[in-house]
Amino acid sequence: MIALLLTVCALAQEPAAQSDFQAMVDQARFFLKKDWYQDAAGELEAAVATEDGRLDHDAWFLLASVRFEL
Repeated sequence: MIALLLTVCALAQEPAAQSDFQAMVDQARFFLKKDWYQDAAGELEAAVATEDGRLDHDAWFLLASVRFEL
């Protein structure tokens, strides 16, 4: 019973991590529209440090673009 409860709790936390990652990328896109490259870089570096971010090619491309601008 406890193992089932722990499994359900672990699965329930995964969408929050995905939405956090996506929120960081969205925030970075907003900063890019304002030409706030330093702020965008911070958000994108945090995004690619997540498990989902390591696999997301858009986040890496945006980070490369921001670093180029800086």
